Amino acid sequence: MLQYSSYELVAQGYGGDGVKVDRTNEADMEKIYKKAIDDSRKGTSVLINFLIGKTNFREGSISV
Repeated sequence: MLQYSSYELVAQGYGGDGVKVDRTNEADMEKIYKKAIDDSRKGTSVLINFLIGKTNFREGSISV
């Protein structure tokens, strides 16, 4: 089982912009996406960490 990683914080640590999208702010997804596009056009690297929920699609497989 993979643990949750705060990739949005890693992006911020490298000088970019990072935002997490989950059930708490999914209604703002379009606004977040548009801001990310605008920021990237201005030269800022942007990472959006979408938490999509748990699945078992890799059950039984080996992933490296």
